[in-house]
Amino acid sequence: ILVLIIQCRWRWSLSCLKNTAHESKTKMKKSKFIKIARQPEVIRTIQKDLQFTTNINQDVLEAAEYLLPNNRNFFKYSDVIKIGTNIAYHGFAAFNRLQTLGEEYTGILQIDTKADNLPKKLIQVLSIVIEFAGESFLIKILNSYEKSVKESEDLLPDAREVILKIIAASKASIPYVKALHRGLFYLNAGQLQISKRLTGIHYVLIRFWLNDHHHSLGGYKFLGAVTILQVLFSLLLKLKERRDEIKMEHAKAPGSNTTNRSPNQLQIESTRK
Repeated sequence: ILVLIIQCRWRWSLSCLKNTAHESKTKMKKSKFIKIARQPEVIRTIQKDLQFTTNINQDVLEAAEYLLPNNRNFFKYSDVIKIGTNIAYHGFAAFNRLQTLGEEYTGILQIDTKADNLPKKLIQVLSIVIEFAGESFLIKILNSYEKSVKESEDLLPDAREVILKIIAASKASIPYVKALHRGLFYLNAGQLQISKRLTGIHYVLIRFWLNDHHHSLGGYKFLGAVTILQVLFSLLLKLKERRDEIKMEHAKAPGSNTTNRSPNQLQIESTRK
C-alpha cells in the first residue's frame, strides 16, 4: 500500500510538472514583463517544494521501514534517502526543462547569469547536488582530512596544530556563512540558496501581474539587517573568547613569568595595561 501511495504521489507530481511545460524558454521570450523575483516569491517557491518533497520523503521512509523492519542501520540511511528524494525531484524537472511545483505556484523561472536563456542542464544539476548534498559532503571531507592529519607521523607538531585549527574554524564557519548569505538575500533579494549563487542561476517573474501588489519589503530588509548584525556580533564574541583562551594558555605556559604570580598580581598588571 505504501509503495502504491508513493507511486501515485510521484505520478501526480509528474503530471503537475508536465502540465507546466509550455516550453518555458518560449514563454520567457514572449513575455515582455519579466522582472527579477523578489524575496516573497523565492521564499514561497522553496517552501512549496519543501512541503512536497517532505511528504515524498516520509512515504519513502515508511516504505523502507516496512520492507526492512529489523534493520538496525535503517536510521543511518534516512539522511541519504532525504538527499536522494530531493535530487530526484528537482533533477527530473531540470532534465525535462520543467518548472517545479513551487516555481509554477509562484510564477517564477530559473535563468542563467546573462539573464537571456535557461540555465544549462548540467549547471542546474550541479546546483541541485550542491544544495542538498554539498554541506554534508564538505563536512565529511573535513572530518576525513582531520582524521588523516591526526594520524599522520610526517607532520611537525606545530604544523599539525595549525592545520587542525584551520579545519575546526572551517567547520565552525558553515552556519555563519549560511546566515550571512540569508541576511544578504533579505536585504537585496537575488539568490536565497548558496548553490544558486555559486552556479549563477537567478529567478525571474514570468507573471508580471504578481509583481503589481505593493507589498512592503521593509520587513525583509529589517530582518536582513538584524540577521547580519547578529552574525557579526556572534563572530566578535567568538573571537573575544578565543583571544581570552590564548591569553590563558600563554599565562599557563611553562616558561611564562606569570606562572608564579598570584591572581591579584595578574589582575593588577592587566588593569595597568
